[in-house]
Amino acid sequence: MTEPTSAPDPLIGRTLRAYELQEEIGISRWGKVYRAIQTSTNRLVAVRILSPELAAMPGKTNHFLEESRTDAALVHPHLVAVYEAGQTEGVYFCAMEYMDGPPLSQFLRKDGGVDEHRLLLTIVGVARALDFFWQRQIPHQPPQDKNVLTNADGTVKLINVEPIEMQPSQSPREDVLNLAVMFATLANDIAPVSKSISEFVETMMVREGHKQFASPGEVADAAEALDRKLFPPVKVVRSTIGQIRPKHVGPVAVAALGLLALALVAVAAWFWWHAHHPR
Repeated sequence: MTEPTSAPDPLIGRTLRAYELQEEIGISRWGKVYRAIQTSTNRLVAVRILSPELAAMPGKTNHFLEESRTDAALVHPHLVAVYEAGQTEGVYFCAMEYMDGPPLSQFLRKDGGVDEHRLLLTIVGVARALDFFWQRQIPHQPPQDKNVLTNADGTVKLINVEPIEMQPSQSPREDVLNLAVMFATLANDIAPVSKSISEFVETMMVREGHKQFASPGEVADAAEALDRKLFPPVKVVRSTIGQIRPKHVGPVAVAALGLLALALVAVAAWFWWHAHHPR
């Protein structure tokens, strides 16, 4: 008796416009997501494909394209960039920035504990993106760890902005509270954190009437300050041996040195003359 084998994915190896699909890397609410090569630029991208089941539903194709194009207009260092959305050969797709890091829960681990430097930088990145939404009054989902993608270089970015799966955030303060709960849950699942980090997250959760962060922007500023305090940049001291060079001597200085030399020669000649021709 042979074990059943899954049928090969017909999209792998296929090229949709300029995107050659290489491997399935995830599932979104719209359908499968593939790693691909953009053949025109030879760069890695992620391509989201609208599933045939959803494409068959009335209005879904338009919704998929509209959401993708809306996301493409949002440009921010902590938002996943969307490059193109369209349809080719009956397949609806959205090409976006490829994020090569691990899931957030793994991204925040280090030596069996919490990487507190990365934790603070992640709070900064997500809070900056949320503040960007509020400054432009863009409806968005409350922060969730599954919507935070990472890069191997330590960058974090939000994806899936549109509030589909839940009600949109109602206020900046609500985003701050949800952000605190998200990071407290992630950290608690890994290991205890230091007193400084614990107190910072607790301040994000503080009740009305007490000192609190009123917006994600304030959270980002405070997290950056705490990160500088706990993890100051390492200053590299470079040796200057062999690098000391004589200062440039200008023409005026050369002339002055020449006159001084002539004066010294004249004085020496005067002494020589009087030593050999006494009166």
